[in-house]
Amino acid sequence: MQIKQEQKITQKITLTPQIRQFLHLLQLPSIELKEYLDTQIEENPVLEYVDVENEFESIEENEKVKQLLKIEEAKESLPFASLQYDSEGEKKRRYQENLLTQTITLHEYLLRQLRYCRLSEKEYYIGEYIIANIDENGYLKESIEEIKKELNKNYPTITEEEITRILKLIHTFDPPGIGARSLKECLFLQLEVKKIDNPLVYKLIDEYLPLLAKRKLKEIAKKLKVSLNKIEKAFKTITSLNPKPGKEFSLNEKAQAIIPDIIVEKIGNHFEIILNTKDIPNLRINPRYKTFLASPKTSPETKKYLRKKIKQAMELIKALTEREKMIKEITRHIIEIQKDFFEEGDPSLLKPLTLKELAKKLGKNESTISRVVNKKYIQTPFGIFKLDYFFTSHLETKEGEKISTQKIKSLILELIAQENNLSPLKDYEITRILKRFGIRISRRTVAKYRKELKIPSYSQRKNKSKQKI
Repeated sequence: MQIKQEQKITQKITLTPQIRQFLHLLQLPSIELKEYLDTQIEENPVLEYVDVENEFESIEENEKVKQLLKIEEAKESLPFASLQYDSEGEKKRRYQENLLTQTITLHEYLLRQLRYCRLSEKEYYIGEYIIANIDENGYLKESIEEIKKELNKNYPTITEEEITRILKLIHTFDPPGIGARSLKECLFLQLEVKKIDNPLVYKLIDEYLPLLAKRKLKEIAKKLKVSLNKIEKAFKTITSLNPKPGKEFSLNEKAQAIIPDIIVEKIGNHFEIILNTKDIPNLRINPRYKTFLASPKTSPETKKYLRKKIKQAMELIKALTEREKMIKEITRHIIEIQKDFFEEGDPSLLKPLTLKELAKKLGKNESTISRVVNKKYIQTPFGIFKLDYFFTSHLETKEGEKISTQKIKSLILELIAQENNLSPLKDYEITRILKRFGIRISRRTVAKYRKELKIPSYSQRKNKSKQKI
């Protein structure tokens, strides 16, 4: 074997530390960004947070430090971000401060899901009333008759069947078990979502809840003439269910806080995009280090250290500025594409959109779009959504028109909400109905979307109707 040297020319992309930092910042949601900046301030003594009152002063100081650093570095040039005071930007920042960071409540969460459904004005009115009367534990305390009596004051034509149908729709919402009228119904609803069809589990819930509460498993086993092992397994399944599904949203318990990273407000015909940096103060270079850097008494080693730390600090400030620009630019294009949704709040109006398509439109890398979308929430006039919610795949109609999967899900949800309780729709029947609308879809895809919507299967919905009878 002969060993020889060869020269090869290859292309390789090397990411600079500055680019790596920018890409890392880009993917951080607001909460993680604050944690990251706290760490940077601990590690870099020249960095500090600045109060809002001193923001303008800090911009001037950063400019002075930048100029001084250029002089001190002599031969070494350093590109800095332009940090100019923008009065219009200041107005936007103050406007943003007036927007509260939201902790979503149970009722808001349920209403947001109700908006996903294509309902008539009357049906939405029924749904709103039902949701308004769900208590903090997730239970509906009013009976169908009581609800009808109240609703008939404004809508005399509302029937008990219509109320039952909308309540059935709400029973498919998250969290599982919501809107139940009793503990038994709450647990049954959760069993349906988990697809647990063990008859023993149902029997224990239906007939032996008081004994289960006292953990008298041996007594139950004796009464049912079933092995203790089977009772214990069934009991374990039951204890995995949540008897108070609404409690996780209670402010007295562990609140589910969803902090939006982006806030979109409609002002006239214009959508204002604001980054939610309420809990993220601005950064600046501590003015003391400008004095140290300029002083002839400071040793060369110390100056070298300060130049390094100031350079790192300025690069971080620049990266934060670029991060804000990038997120706003991508959000602006999402709003342009999904304008119908941002105008109406109807999920069925969402247009098919992929990361690849948006990246091509913006002339950016798909991974950059993915980083912006990753783990971020956007507050719209219709509620708070994950940013990736606006990216949806599509199917085609017979005419070749693209239709978003979200719209198809809305149609499936609507069909099931209006089905006959005693004869629910099977997946293949839903497929046939959608084909009448010109939507080409397989039974397997219908089943997949139904599961994603947390809607029980045909047999589970039918069994539930029988239990009510």
